[in-house]
Amino acid sequence: MTRTHTAFVVVSLLATGHTFARPVTCHEEAGTMQHICYDPANIRHNGNVRASPILMGGPAGVERTSFVLVTDCEKGVITMQDRRGVNVGGGLTNSSSASGRALARWMCDEKKTRFDKSLRQF
Repeated sequence: MTRTHTAFVVVSLLATGHTFARPVTCHEEAGTMQHICYDPANIRHNGNVRASPILMGGPAGVERTSFVLVTDCEKGVITMQDRRGVNVGGGLTNSSSASGRALARWMCDEKKTRFDKSLRQF
């Protein structure tokens, strides 16, 4: 598994119309060139649970989706939540896709996270 740090993601600020780029951490799914990424600057934690917005795309760029990846670093459980906080997929991290396993592990390894007392997986 290869961790790539992509600096070409463009985040749009709808209210101001401005855009800016910042690095994200991505995993490229083998044979597809599909990049699934998280933004290290936006990881939240509550105990062993970590969460980050998900970005998707390819070699030419990635865009933020309406989904959040939530992982319990101790229990090894990963879920995908929609914008309302509803779990729309998930399971044990070790039975997840290669991208899911990699992103969950890398998110758990991140040192700079923001505490969010409202964050929960279930």
